[in-house]
Amino acid sequence: MKNRFIQFISFMIVLAVTSQCTYGAKAEKPINATQEHKTKNTENLISEKANVNSINKKGMTALMIAAQGGFNEIVNILLAKGAETDIQKGLAETASSLLAKAAETNTHYDDTALILATRGRHSDIVNALLTNDAEVDKQDKHGNTALILASERNYTEIIKALLANDAGVNMQDKYGDTALILASQKGHTVAVNTLLASGAKINMQDKYGDTALILASQEGHTKIVKTLLTKGAEFNAKNKNEDTA
Repeated sequence: MKNRFIQFISFMIVLAVTSQCTYGAKAEKPINATQEHKTKNTENLISEKANVNSINKKGMTALMIAAQGGFNEIVNILLAKGAETDIQKGLAETASSLLAKAAETNTHYDDTALILATRGRHSDIVNALLTNDAEVDKQDKHGNTALILASERNYTEIIKALLANDAGVNMQDKYGDTALILASQKGHTVAVNTLLASGAKINMQDKYGDTALILASQEGHTKIVKTLLTKGAEFNAKNKNEDTA
């Protein structure tokens, strides 16, 4: 936890010296914090008219950083002070900086605080963001929504929270995958049942023509195959290679 907090402080120091990169207006006093004062110092600085929506050179706000790191108290402080939930990572970056980073394979752009919290399985933060009207179906550069990510990773508590807040159960990423397709492929039985109960379309196809049933069959997930067939999956559906389940 100590190392995670130090990482958070490091990001805040970067943010403090890049106040020109802000969402909307320049920060009157960029947010900073010290390990000694922790969340109290953050709260004090915000009360001194700091811009809670300042963006650093990585295109991240304090809320994104706190959500990614799992800092519940700081997330709640920022939300209480009006932090915007739907700013997307990379929004403030220039075209040249984006091109320079195009080759980085492990970099996520267009992430929101909700997507970052979902990636880290920080369910309390997910709930806090949803309570503060975070847009539940925002997509990252790959077309992932928070629900698609949670379903692929079997984060059932987050799946239920997102669905309770009207997440689009049939949204597709850039590859045509839905939450149900990925949960079926990965063998996440509880997630599959939850998605089906929430109206997931059972016969949707990804860009390769694969359905949830085809992928579950290929991966040997017998229980999921039986569930999908019981719910009306088309067992004769073919993908682009003419393969069936």
